[in-house]
Amino acid sequence: MKPQMFCAKLNSGRAFSNFLFGIVLRNRNVRELFMIDTNKSIEELENDFWGEPAFDSYVVTTCHRARQKPIKLLSQEEIRCLIGQKTGLKYLLPIAVDILKNEPLIDITYFEGDLLLTLLRLEISDWKSNQNELEQFIIILQDNRAQIEQCEEITVVLIEKYVKI
Repeated sequence: MKPQMFCAKLNSGRAFSNFLFGIVLRNRNVRELFMIDTNKSIEELENDFWGEPAFDSYVVTTCHRARQKPIKLLSQEEIRCLIGQKTGLKYLLPIAVDILKNEPLIDITYFEGDLLLTLLRLEISDWKSNQNELEQFIIILQDNRAQIEQCEEITVVLIEKYVKI
């Protein structure tokens, strides 16, 4: 779509929908988020209902409860916790990467960089449904490497799994 065509459509009666259409054309990540019904829970999207937790721990109860909530209502801590358990990665990695774009060393719950560390602990194969987000994550690591390496909890070995020297 040519820039002038996009501007002309913005001036029409359907400005908002055309504006969104323009964003979707330029940004694959946004396009994929529109395809996900964030009013649905991970349980609904995966058609996999766990029922009540069988073990009473913070991680187990948090993940069970979070899987039942609409994605748009998940807290950053619930997103971090679910990703740490490799749950709902297809739906949550785009959100997590967007969070890290704005603040790579965000302190979600425990320490500065805890969300980043959660993603670094994933295996490359865990990103198979999110190749675009993997590429964006690597760029975040490259662009912020010096700052990230100052974080005590994050080792160079974890960074180098994704970014070679």
